[in-house]
Amino acid sequence: MVDRSHTTEPVNIGKGLKIMKMTIRILLIGFLGFFGCSDGDDRAGTYTGQPSPITPYGRKCVKTITFEWTAVPGATEYCIWVQDLFETDIIKRTYTSEEAGCSADELTCSVTTGPESITQAVWQAQACNGNECGLWSDPLDFSISCGMIIGPRFIDNGDGTVTDTQSNFMWFKDANSAGTMVQNEAADYCFESDLGGHTDWALPFLYQFRTLFDTYDPDPPIAWSERPFVNILTSEYWAGQQYFGCCFYTLRIWHPVWWSSLRMDLGNLGVWCVRHYRY
Repeated sequence: MVDRSHTTEPVNIGKGLKIMKMTIRILLIGFLGFFGCSDGDDRAGTYTGQPSPITPYGRKCVKTITFEWTAVPGATEYCIWVQDLFETDIIKRTYTSEEAGCSADELTCSVTTGPESITQAVWQAQACNGNECGLWSDPLDFSISCGMIIGPRFIDNGDGTVTDTQSNFMWFKDANSAGTMVQNEAADYCFESDLGGHTDWALPFLYQFRTLFDTYDPDPPIAWSERPFVNILTSEYWAGQQYFGCCFYTLRIWHPVWWSSLRMDLGNLGVWCVRHYRY
């Protein structure tokens, strides 16, 4: 098992977004230059590895942006593609696995860019080996805004659920409501739950777990002791995400950091269910 430590909705489009688009491109060109993805779409699409984006997602208040995604076995390069809501390229750049910090047995890769001036954007990642590239990942959307937040971030709904207004995810309030179990039982437990009258619960993916550690309100961040969750385990939780047919990701919460690892679907681990809250 490999453990790695990590520290670290869309909003309405303002009428000044066209001006902001030009600002975005000027800032990024000044800082990064505008790099394509090493022949980009001209590469063969025969590489089978596909990364999963983890962060950024949702609303954030940051000066620099760290892009983090799951590593792909055998990948030597990764392309990060960021577009605004008009599908204009903001970043499309290739990083070697060494530059992304995942050239060995790391489970995740990451790069930090900045300073940025992005209001809303969508990003994806792609893994390549030589001239062969896999499919682009599913996209994640995010926005950068440091305005005042109206109301609390975490809302106790009084029915055993908690809504995170930053990410629009709804979680079980009790982070150990089911005890521990093997992975397939944990997945079934969430799938069959109707807590709060909802029937779309699931085990969280890494990017959903990560939102609990990404703060929108950095001064100061909301202490875990002030969040309405109860019975948070210090041992591992199952994620609903599989690692290339071999095993499943797991998460361990050691406030205020998180650790990701891999396990076969055997062994009893914690279960913490999530759903996407829709207005």
